[in-house]
Amino acid sequence: MRSETFPFAERFAEDVSPLGPIAYFLGGESRGLPDVVLLHALGMNYTEWELVAPRLAQHTRVVGLDMLGCGHSVQPTRPYGLREIAQSVWGLINKLGLRRPVLMGHSFGGRVALDLALKEPRHFSGLMLLNSAGFIRYPSLYERIGRVVLKPKVVGTLLLAAGPVLARRIFANDTPQSDRFMSQVLGRWETAFPYRFAQHACPMLSDLVSDVLDRLSELNLPISILWGEHDVLLPYREVEPALRRLSDVQIDVLRACGHMPNLEQPEAVCDATLRLLRRAKPAGGTVDVAPRP
Repeated sequence: MRSETFPFAERFAEDVSPLGPIAYFLGGESRGLPDVVLLHALGMNYTEWELVAPRLAQHTRVVGLDMLGCGHSVQPTRPYGLREIAQSVWGLINKLGLRRPVLMGHSFGGRVALDLALKEPRHFSGLMLLNSAGFIRYPSLYERIGRVVLKPKVVGTLLLAAGPVLARRIFANDTPQSDRFMSQVLGRWETAFPYRFAQHACPMLSDLVSDVLDRLSELNLPISILWGEHDVLLPYREVEPALRRLSDVQIDVLRACGHMPNLEQPEAVCDATLRLLRRAKPAGGTVDVAPRP
């Protein structure tokens, strides 16, 4: 599901993760607003930001990466999860010398952003979260059953059969953007992609269902949240009580939008991000320590 028309050149960072090289892009220039670090959804890659990154790059410096196990970044041969993914993001931030960037995460990318912001809050000037994981507490029974049932081979086989139907449900309406995304999905669905996705996701089950509900009061930085009102994966009604507990938050529920605001309503995403950048603390300080384990 990688877009071949993504406008920024691909680069590789060899020394930001002990697990191997990380693919990333860098666009735009710092112009007084905080830099933006883009974190994609589970199993995706940084080209999911194709409609957002160029717009933001007109106003500030934008960085995006393929998270561990995704896209062109290293496919680790040993177990890894949220901790290792967050550390690799932090490593790239350090390598590029980004000062107090805004973390912008979509779905599981939002969960990664939350983890980083909770570990090193003084090093970030804001959070931009799109239909983010981490705000729902699932019964522990789900994980126990999942560990028995959700094996990569089983999940891969189910996705191979039903994945295209499920993928279309992440959008609220058919649009040129959703049609293009679906053509990219279907073009790879009969290959090994469903099994690769399952091998990536299944070992991270505990991270995928983890939440930050007991630590919401620690998120003392400007936060902007966008949520598609027709999201069937993470329904807004289930996350709203948690979101309302955040202290410095702007919440916008997008009509006629599902789980992919960055593809369905990129203009709204960019407008909300620019508003957050203008109210976030000015760029400054340094990032010179790794996040705590």
